[in-house]
Amino acid sequence: MNERIKDLAEQAELPVIDGMWDYNDREILRREDGEWRVATPAEIISLLFECEKGREKFADLIIRECMDLLEDYTTDICVGGIEYKVVGASETLQEYFGLED
Repeated sequence: MNERIKDLAEQAELPVIDGMWDYNDREILRREDGEWRVATPAEIISLLFECEKGREKFADLIIRECMDLLEDYTTDICVGGIEYKVVGASETLQEYFGLED
């Protein structure tokens, strides 16, 4: 995975669940002190909430990173012998994804 993506995932505080959670046919399990036990409903809800919150923040950070890259981006396009400057890609991304300043 790209190092910048890893940095953004850390900034988003995505929960680390590798090795801590598992499931069988009937239950969701949580590893605690090296032992597996059945996760409580509160633990499951908390994890789901953290994941959702982290995913939203992660997406927001990626979009903002793209906006920063495009902020000063301009290009010339020639159509029918007429040159046009294309600007505003950053604002277009912000508007498309509904981000506030």
